[in-house]
Amino acid sequence: MELLEGNLKLMEIQKLEGHTDRVWSLAWNPAVDGVPGMLASCSGDKTVRIWQKGPSGTWDCSAVLEDTHTRTVRSCAWSPSGKLLATASFDGTTAIWEYLGGYFGCVATLEGHDNEVKSVSWNASGSLLATCGRDKTVWIWEIQPGNEFECVSVLQGHTQDVKMVHWHPSTELLVSVSYDNTIRVWAEDGDDDDWHCVQTISEASSGHTSTVWALSFNSAGDRMVTCSDDLTLKIWDTSCHPSETSANCYRSWQHLCTLSGYHDRTIFSVHWSREGLIASGAADDAIRFFSESKDNSVDQPSYKMLLKKEKAHHMDVNSVQWNPKEPRLLASASDDGTIKIWELSEVSSFSQARDPGKSCRRKAQVFVRSAYSVVYGARTKREKKVGEIGLSYSEPSARSHIPLISSASPVLAAAFLTTRPATLEIFPSWPMRFLQTPKVWSCLFDLVFCSRIGIKINEPKGGDGLVAVPMRLQFGVYFISSRRIHSQQEAALIQAQLKTLYLILRRVPS
Repeated sequence: MELLEGNLKLMEIQKLEGHTDRVWSLAWNPAVDGVPGMLASCSGDKTVRIWQKGPSGTWDCSAVLEDTHTRTVRSCAWSPSGKLLATASFDGTTAIWEYLGGYFGCVATLEGHDNEVKSVSWNASGSLLATCGRDKTVWIWEIQPGNEFECVSVLQGHTQDVKMVHWHPSTELLVSVSYDNTIRVWAEDGDDDDWHCVQTISEASSGHTSTVWALSFNSAGDRMVTCSDDLTLKIWDTSCHPSETSANCYRSWQHLCTLSGYHDRTIFSVHWSREGLIASGAADDAIRFFSESKDNSVDQPSYKMLLKKEKAHHMDVNSVQWNPKEPRLLASASDDGTIKIWELSEVSSFSQARDPGKSCRRKAQVFVRSAYSVVYGARTKREKKVGEIGLSYSEPSARSHIPLISSASPVLAAAFLTTRPATLEIFPSWPMRFLQTPKVWSCLFDLVFCSRIGIKINEPKGGDGLVAVPMRLQFGVYFISSRRIHSQQEAALIQAQLKTLYLILRRVPS
């Protein structure tokens, strides 16, 4: 995609707090009509939290699933229908929760593993569930009517803890990764309806040299990425389409390339978005992003790093998960007990400059020269400024104005905005109130419609509020306390919109 070749920026949208211990795993509810978008998180505090996006656009905890597991909840996974949530725990059990009428209830508890259950995964149809654990085994469960589950196979082959199991996105193919440094591929034998290992990828076959922690498939299912304690990501490719049922096809995963030197501590999580972006999270507290290189000079496919986010969390990053509905929205979980929602976007030309002096020289030509005065209350205080001021932040209790768009330092203005509210209010002067307001609304319609901030026009109320009395341009624009801005990108977006708004209003006929 064209975006992946451009300049990208990762913005922290929100930090979710509530867990009282490290957060191990995350799972987005699948994109299914009729089921609300939800994010599940599980933690060492023995609970699972469900997060939903509220009307205000913020993510809030809507449910806490507790009093079922007695130890750390290590993994969680939604069924393809989005109505069942499976949670795997160090207490040796896997719980099945059903979402009905806005509430969650535990409808089944799967027992069988000798000790800690490390991972859980649903197949593409939702008819099978796989679990794995410290007992070196992989269990496959089949869902029966009435939310009953039957174990149909116990797979043995790994010689150490099995860290993760994950189903292929479209076929009955299961992959497991382990503390024994190997990747195993499992398939059902059509003759006896039993499951067996059809491929083992080890160091001898270009595999990892230390614990393999996680894996993910691309959307087509013809490539797979794994991450490891050996500080590498490895890309695997299958030469024939995985929908074929021959054993040869299942054994066709071949090493494509290795990404090394990007993380300097264990890589715990990796996830492949449906748009082709790979995200990785590691014990170095960082998140990295990769995509396939478009370099035609390379004979075979290769991958390159697009973006790195140092100190994404204060401690180890245990999980990174792309949102299936919004493919550039990412969630991450950490040992620091928090979850963060990130948005990956293209850097606009307005916010690319980092050097204030360079930005000043580049942008000074477009800043609006204005003169205005501001009256507080019943005009008990009057303050006047003239010059390249642009737009200002003001509160009724303030005694001065702080530039939002300034030819002196737009970068510092953006930094200032990250601590300020995000509702824009326009205080028109009397001439604008009677003669220009309809035209202003017409000019602002598209801007308001596409904006992520609130915009409203207020009429002067006399002596009980803040009133702008522009001297030349017949309007005033201010930020008034409402809510905080959560990212530098949102601040830059607001700056750009304010600049556009200023220019539009200048052109409104008097």
